[in-house]
Amino acid sequence: MSPLSFVIWLALQIFFFMMFGRLIVELIRFNKPYWQPKEPLRALVNLTWRVTDPPLNLMRKVIPNVKLGSVGIDLSWTILMLLISIASSFVQRF
Repeated sequence: MSPLSFVIWLALQIFFFMMFGRLIVELIRFNKPYWQPKEPLRALVNLTWRVTDPPLNLMRKVIPNVKLGSVGIDLSWTILMLLISIASSFVQRF
């Protein structure tokens, strides 16, 4: 693996784990809507949101919600994670 592909792979891995961190925080907020992280964690959560929001918002514009009756399911997170995994595997081979 060349140094450039390693840096790209590392950035994709960091982004992948930030997306998982976002999922965990969203699940906590879903179960406890008034939960606020304490100060050291709050900075990390804010950084995660700043990094992951633009790609997710772009995916939400491109991919419509899947309607199941009166409920809409947002698949943008899942598809973005799949794309990150594919890109990471592709970069790792070169």
